[in-house]
Amino acid sequence: MGQRDANLGSYGRSFADVYDSWYRDVSDVAATVACVLELAAGSRVLELGVGTGRVALPLARAGLDVVGIDASHEMLAMLEAKADSHEVHAVFGDMAELPFASTFGVVLVAFNTLFNLRDHDRIEDCFAEVARVLLPGGVFVVEAFVPPLPGEARDDGVSVREIRDDVVVLTAAKRTHHDHLITGSHIEIGATGIRLRAWRLCYAAPDELDAFAAKVGLELSTRNEGWRAEPYDADSTTHVSVYRK
Repeated sequence: MGQRDANLGSYGRSFADVYDSWYRDVSDVAATVACVLELAAGSRVLELGVGTGRVALPLARAGLDVVGIDASHEMLAMLEAKADSHEVHAVFGDMAELPFASTFGVVLVAFNTLFNLRDHDRIEDCFAEVARVLLPGGVFVVEAFVPPLPGEARDDGVSVREIRDDVVVLTAAKRTHHDHLITGSHIEIGATGIRLRAWRLCYAAPDELDAFAAKVGLELSTRNEGWRAEPYDADSTTHVSVYRK
């Protein structure tokens, strides 16, 4: 992992201790597993940004051979604490510099995790690495949000994420169009004080992802709004895109 990615893993340092409680139901895991099972047809699966195993563990328990990579020691420690040693082979590393050979039938990046990379150059690097490690005919599955066009949504603001008796969590975020960045922080206010949980996303629109894929020999196979094959259209705010090698 190079010096250019000094901030790699910062998301895990900010969120590992609350990830499972905050994001347990953030997407449809059962439908994700069913879709990946069908695409994999028994082949090996790699999850990029495996985190605490929210998706990887159900995939492994459904019978798939699952490898996961993550840039956060803290996230991987959480995964190790709740997984049997044989369930997921977890590796510390950068999803734009994969330490694997061409052995995977499916590479999966779930719920906006691709956008944790720092800029479009690194997202392109990730697509190139995925193309390299996929077997012929293998697929890269990307789950992400569809960014609004300039003027379609506010570019900055503060919202309430959670209110409990003992804590209030606010979210402050700002979007800049020239570099496709959303920079934000969850502001956790409780009896012991205030904690800032910083985050940063570099987003890309579906057509930009298609261009990254085409450059490395991956072709868009299907695009749906979600994991249950909901139709994707101009009003969709999320997408599950399958690129085939």
